[in-house]
Amino acid sequence: MTVECGKTIMLVEDDILTAMTEKMTLEKHGYYVIIAKSGEKAVEIIRMYLRIDLVLMTVDLFDGIDGIQAAEIILNERTLPIIFLSNHFDSDVSERTKNIISYGYVLKNSSFMVLDASIQMALRLFDSQQESLLKMGTWRLDLETNLFTASEPGLRLFGFPLGSHPAFSDVVACFLPEDRQVAAVTLQNALKTGEPYSVELQIHRADTGECRSIVSMGEIIPGPDGRPAAVQGKNQDVTERRLIEEGYQNQLSEKDLMLKEVHHRMKNNMHTLASMFSLQSGILVDSSAREVISEAGRRVKSMMVLYEKLYQGTDFNRMSVFVYLPALVDEIVANFPNSWCVTVEKKIDDFILDILKLQPLGIILNELISNIMKYAFIGRNDALISVTASLTDNRVTIILGDNGCDLPECVNFENSESFGLLLVGTLIKQLRGSILIERGCGTRICMEFNR
Repeated sequence: MTVECGKTIMLVEDDILTAMTEKMTLEKHGYYVIIAKSGEKAVEIIRMYLRIDLVLMTVDLFDGIDGIQAAEIILNERTLPIIFLSNHFDSDVSERTKNIISYGYVLKNSSFMVLDASIQMALRLFDSQQESLLKMGTWRLDLETNLFTASEPGLRLFGFPLGSHPAFSDVVACFLPEDRQVAAVTLQNALKTGEPYSVELQIHRADTGECRSIVSMGEIIPGPDGRPAAVQGKNQDVTERRLIEEGYQNQLSEKDLMLKEVHHRMKNNMHTLASMFSLQSGILVDSSAREVISEAGRRVKSMMVLYEKLYQGTDFNRMSVFVYLPALVDEIVANFPNSWCVTVEKKIDDFILDILKLQPLGIILNELISNIMKYAFIGRNDALISVTASLTDNRVTIILGDNGCDLPECVNFENSESFGLLLVGTLIKQLRGSILIERGCGTRICMEFNR
């Protein structure tokens, strides 16, 4: 598919790693990307930059207004296409976004081909709609004489010859039989209340018989005596928009079925990747290079646990910490040769977190436990690791402790030379959380973040 180079996209995403990855991919293919890390920031950017062609809006944002609220504010101020990004599609997301003019949904972690196709389709549809707005057909019905008049675009929409003067009955005859009653009831209600109306109808063009979808908008014009004298309004052809929306709805019904298979395949692909890392590290001579490859393999194995549990469950978007964390901790510890001398104590409460929190949390625990296994228990046969997880007043607390040698005072998560520890600091910020280190008779690390 040909990319329209120079198009500016605002990506609203509070997952730092995801945002940077998507930005690099999109800009590699010719787009210019502005990142907004919150809904509030997205609104601020929209007010500052006139040259934004499309918005990729994450539905679930951690703090502040969510993506749906941000989209509502943006569309009240600007007319531009918005595509929603979500980790899952369900009735809740559909219900929350039904009153927002969007240009579809894209499942997060979809291939670039899928994302690019959605962007290109949204841009074309938006341009088409803006053009159709310029050609919107106007009409007027005199209630006393029953005289119907329409602009040239209005005549063209119904398939009447330009310059003709069709009777109102000819216009009504173009409506599908089931929509004639809808149109009549809508008009009668407007005449009673005096309120403007908007209704979607199906028509057959008078010239070709082609079926089209239109949105008819009308308002009552009072006469000198205050009684309704005429009805006037506009008709807009929305056929292409409805076809695209129907296509999206059909895709949504298939995505949940596909998502289970995606989790399964991701787990299998990660298993293959971990095996390749293991083979590669086995033939390396340089010890430092071998350790880097081994660390990468351990990270992949720990991530496999999440997708395996999601595949086994019925909810692809959230999971009990009680189900996930014990399996994750056991997998991380088992990856080290000294696991035989390590006792793991786990006190995990049963509460639910969504995948947006579980994924970074899993990576954080992998880095911290791996660091303990490598450095805390040298020369020890009575090693102990404790893991607790609790939820109080919607605040998650994770405490990781060990009875090994203390973590050096110079080690922190801000300026460490270790990639793993820097990654921990970055992901804690992503969770909008805090992390504290307590030293003395071992090390105790306490993490907190909002559910």
